[in-house]
Amino acid sequence: MLLTKELEFRIAGNVGDYYRKNNIDVKYNSVNKLPIELVNPQSHLYVDAICDVCGKEVKIQLRRYNKSINIGGYYTCSSKCSVGKREKTSLERYGNKNNFKTDNFKEKTKKTNLEKWGYGHFRQSEEWKLKNRDNETKKRKDTMFKHFLSENKNVVGQDENNFIIKCDIHGEVNLLKGLFSSRKIIGTELCPICNPIDKNISGKEILLHKFICENYDGEVIQSFKVKRKEIDVYIPELKIGFEFNGLRWHSDLFLNKDYHIKKTNLLKENNIRLIHIFEDDFDYKKNIVKSIILNLLGKSEKIYARKTTIRVIDDKNTIRNFLNNNHLQGFVNSDINYGLYYNEELVSLMTFMKKRKIFNKVVKNGQYELVRFCNKLNYSVIGGASKLFKKFLGDVKPIEVVSYCDISWANGNLYKKLGFNYDGITKPNYFYAVNGKRENRINYQKHKLVNKGYDKSLTENQIMNNLGHYRIYNCGNEKYIFTTQT
Repeated sequence: MLLTKELEFRIAGNVGDYYRKNNIDVKYNSVNKLPIELVNPQSHLYVDAICDVCGKEVKIQLRRYNKSINIGGYYTCSSKCSVGKREKTSLERYGNKNNFKTDNFKEKTKKTNLEKWGYGHFRQSEEWKLKNRDNETKKRKDTMFKHFLSENKNVVGQDENNFIIKCDIHGEVNLLKGLFSSRKIIGTELCPICNPIDKNISGKEILLHKFICENYDGEVIQSFKVKRKEIDVYIPELKIGFEFNGLRWHSDLFLNKDYHIKKTNLLKENNIRLIHIFEDDFDYKKNIVKSIILNLLGKSEKIYARKTTIRVIDDKNTIRNFLNNNHLQGFVNSDINYGLYYNEELVSLMTFMKKRKIFNKVVKNGQYELVRFCNKLNYSVIGGASKLFKKFLGDVKPIEVVSYCDISWANGNLYKKLGFNYDGITKPNYFYAVNGKRENRINYQKHKLVNKGYDKSLTENQIMNNLGHYRIYNCGNEKYIFTTQT
């Protein structure tokens, strides 16, 4: 039931068309007060109404109220009330909550179909099939395709065999529907010109090359060779190369464990810095990978540390979230944490812990490890690391700080600026590729596998290979030490 008896509103522009056509006396470009029966039934103005089922008072647009009245002759405030009203009416009239299930309705429908189509159900009629089947099939396909387009923004159309793909470089191009499905599943480049079917290059490598080209104006070379060793993507002006490491093809199934570090050292000898991008990082930490690349290209937004405030952070959730969202290696436990805040937002974080005991070596009081440092995605905090480290030195006064630099994507320059000294390199470490991600080998030590019931006569690697998992090696880590004692 409608409670509102009249409405007061301004009539101007297109709003006045309804009143002109229906010869309703109003003043244009002015506020008018009209009885509800004279107001445009399609008006978006809100009115007060009562649900004819539960009695709840609501505010609703007049057009929606009228739509409900036109459909059923009554207004309901919810689908629950609407269903209840229909069931009650059907029960009173036909003796069943669902009119469509009554014998009377079924017989009447059957009789109508027999008279009109010659069959008890209209879909059995060849005449109906000829008239409606194609239209119904097309309507169903069109509805499904609209839903498909809403989930795949790079698809702009289709024909019988192809989807029409929009490529930033080549515009609209055709891609076989079967090929589209397989490329979407593995997350590779869709465009068949950027990623030709017969070209022996990973589609993800092409995506990497494409991203670098989109964000760098200078020369970018694909498949550049140095002494017969190929770099997937190379920027001559910056002397930086990018290597895309697919987990399977870069595992010990095909490559020696020192392959990545040897290639890194060879290019270093030729004054080229090599950045290794592992497939799982590209798949699951793409925003962080892109941020690292933008920083190397000099495209990061800059914040000056002198404009930030420094704070000790004790909240583990804050640290966990920041590291997982901004550091390639993610969260790790720590004892002391310092952050830089810019406009009350955390933009840089450095974490420390007491030095861990390794191989029964004596650990002295005052020995610490710098375990994580990173900035907010796509930002470079100029002088941030120095400001954070000086704060730690002043507060804690350590006798020694050790840290490890992952050679796969870092070069140790940060440590040198902070006053650390190079102290050697660790051997390449391995991970197991499990379900498309590198897993820490510690989780798959032989005694842990045997405890789970696997054959103790086999080696750790044999057990993992039998399970379809394989090892992939990194480049190792450079070790740096900062000492305060002379």
